[in-house]
Amino acid sequence: MKRFLKDELKLDLFKVIDRRYYGIFEPAQKIESIFEPKVEVHDKVASEVRHRSPMWILQAYANLEKALLEQGKKFEFGSTDPKHIIEEIIKRGKLSQTDSVTFTKIRDLRNKYAHSIEPIQGDQVEEFLQLTEELLKKIKKL
Repeated sequence: MKRFLKDELKLDLFKVIDRRYYGIFEPAQKIESIFEPKVEVHDKVASEVRHRSPMWILQAYANLEKALLEQGKKFEFGSTDPKHIIEEIIKRGKLSQTDSVTFTKIRDLRNKYAHSIEPIQGDQVEEFLQLTEELLKKIKKL
């Protein structure tokens, strides 16, 4: 997208989008490794969490959503809605109702960040990353 805007439309991406989305356009390999096995979130993203950057919210949620979609295919739920997949997994006794509440909290903060101009506080980012990591671990164990 950065290249297209620059080369084809003669626009500077960072003059077109809000500053909070800058991190999305950084190299993917830096972001993809947030949830490596046996690595704590704070060890992997120490500098970003120290600054409590909300840029991690979108990637962490994308990782969670991807894991849910994989489970939806595995169990043939016939749905691509992450909330529906969570509910189906709960019905089968593989996650608890608390996990549904956690997912709703994660999704709501992700939506707040993605769809509003209301600022996200650093402690909210830190809590979001911790909750997302815990739920992702549970989902990957299914």
